[in-house]
Amino acid sequence: MNNSFTVRYKVSDLLLTLPIIAFFAVLAVFMLIFSSMKALSVVFLIMLAPAAAALIFPVLLFSLKVDGDKLYSSSRSGKKYDFTLKDIENISYREYSRGKYGPRFFLEIRTADKTVTLRRTMKGFGELAAYLLDRYGSGELAPSVIPKKSLKSLQELAQ
Repeated sequence: MNNSFTVRYKVSDLLLTLPIIAFFAVLAVFMLIFSSMKALSVVFLIMLAPAAAALIFPVLLFSLKVDGDKLYSSSRSGKKYDFTLKDIENISYREYSRGKYGPRFFLEIRTADKTVTLRRTMKGFGELAAYLLDRYGSGELAPSVIPKKSLKSLQELAQ
């Protein structure tokens, strides 16, 4: 069992975002070069920059690093904090069903003051599920931390 790994968004999560941002950036540059509305294109570029940053940086900044019994988290806004397995109060695996997009699966790890939410599609999610089950089985996580329904779902994921 690997006790040192990182859970983060996949680069492929940006595959739709980056072409859209690039399209609007190219459109604004063409407006700047070939149009008489130069001020409008400059304002458009200025507004595009923070919008692009708001879409890209949260995906790049978020991570959860596991190193033995210590977990280091970097939030989507870049704030860093750490906690141990003993600090975890609840681990729940949830499914949110959205008619248009289908079901989405999330793992929420709660401590006294923080909640870390992870998607099942993240890189390293399977390793984290196996790690949590291993720690649960060895008694390092209290039995009350993982509800029975979440435990069953995590066991299905680890297989």
